[in-house]
Amino acid sequence: MRNNDHLYALEGRYDALRAPELDGQLQRLLDSGADTILLDLGDVTYVSSSALRVLLLAHRQAANEGSEIVLTNIPQRVMRVLRMAGLDRVFGIRTT
Repeated sequence: MRNNDHLYALEGRYDALRAPELDGQLQRLLDSGADTILLDLGDVTYVSSSALRVLLLAHRQAANEGSEIVLTNIPQRVMRVLRMAGLDRVFGIRTT
């Protein structure tokens, strides 16, 4: 990781109730000027369409600002959802 990269570990369920929390944290990281935001999804048990929308909007914002959001340590159940939504082709994905 470079000096201006940020690692953020997510955990638990990300549904409509927690999507605003995720959005707020991603906005803080984007506002900090991070070159890369590396999201560790290893402890995520569920993602809803609301959370996927937050991720996608943050991805677009990052791209417009010259930074990127990369997903890592993705559990199979979460990867299936990302694939079904086509987001596995949108986000950078790093394996650990």
